[in-house]
Amino acid sequence: MTDRMPLSHDMDAASLGDLHSSEPASEPVVDLPIVLDPIPNTGRRTAPRLRLSLRARLVAVEGVQECLLINISRSGAQVVLLEPLKIGEAAQLICGDIDDFVLVTRQDFRLNGVQFEEELPNDKILQLRTHYETFDRRERRDLINAARKWVSGEDEED
Repeated sequence: MTDRMPLSHDMDAASLGDLHSSEPASEPVVDLPIVLDPIPNTGRRTAPRLRLSLRARLVAVEGVQECLLINISRSGAQVVLLEPLKIGEAAQLICGDIDDFVLVTRQDFRLNGVQFEEELPNDKILQLRTHYETFDRRERRDLINAARKWVSGEDEED
């Protein structure tokens, strides 16, 4: 069993080399700032996500697909598709005020993670949030208007 001297702020750099010494440091101690390496970003997210559930369209070379936008951030989004695109494919994501080009970065079953060609401004994300929060009210209003037109015969062609 070895005797260990507890580390304290009274120790200088020379005394750190010999932890078994019980003699106090003979020179004055200089406080040096501790520099820590930054923690690497190991997650997938580079920006906070807004969770949604909105109908959207993804326009790709193969055609237009209806999709469900389930989350979005300034840097990217996640969509659910019947036929997901391959990693590396480019497309245009359309939902509310969003009409931007994306690159598919992840594919998992029917999910595609996409990265925007250019980061979206905060106001565009906030507008989409408002669009999402008022979606049910707009859908109900549109359904009532369609029913009124159908009952009154406005949609019939003569």
